Amino acid sequence: AHPTGPRRFALAQARAQALSRLGRFAEAAERLADALPDAPEEELAFAVHERAIALLEGDALDAAEREFEELLLDPDYPHRSEATADLAEVRLRRGDLPGARETAGRALEAGAVGPACLILGTVAFEYFDLDEAIVWLERAVSATQPGDPTWLAAHQLLADVHAQRGPAAAEQVLLHARQALAHVEPGSEWVGPLESHVDQARRWLGGAERWLN
Repeated sequence: AHPTGPRRFALAQARAQALSRLGRFAEAAERLADALPDAPEEELAFAVHERAIALLEGDALDAAEREFEELLLDPDYPHRSEATADLAEVRLRRGDLPGARETAGRALEAGAVGPACLILGTVAFEYFDLDEAIVWLERAVSATQPGDPTWLAAHQLLADVHAQRGPAAAEQVLLHARQALAHVEPGSEWVGPLESHVDQARRWLGGAERWLN
């Protein structure tokens, strides 16, 4: 017999999570949508959040924005701060920098410090306010654990930001690029740019790199 109710939901959720790990986000979102009617009431909001993240990662930004906005109408949802940061990410990807900044500010106030600071730093970098970007991104690093996706993204962006400052920032470029390379997946699209940062920083430093080791 086919599973029904909560068991059907649990199986669909597990399959959706497996699809997301494979980068098949549209299929994951579809699986979760089909399973939502079977979700236990206490798990429904979490499942909606999970589906909204799959939509975000699959660049279905309009649908993701609607899901996050609806989720945030629930004053009792325990992960409102994270959902607010996710909504800020949607707006950032859409190129709505003022909206992303405002929403990330609300996420920061609600307690999602790492993700909110990452977005605020990204927005500042988009505006080419390098000093402000550095402040926010360093705060994102401080608020997260080494290897965490937010921590990793903040180090990657810090290498980018400091590279814009030129040879005077060579030590910082090298530091952040090496931190990121130590944790990034080998096949990641970030490996090439980070290795380029390391090479550039070494050229800028000349023989002085020995002081950093």
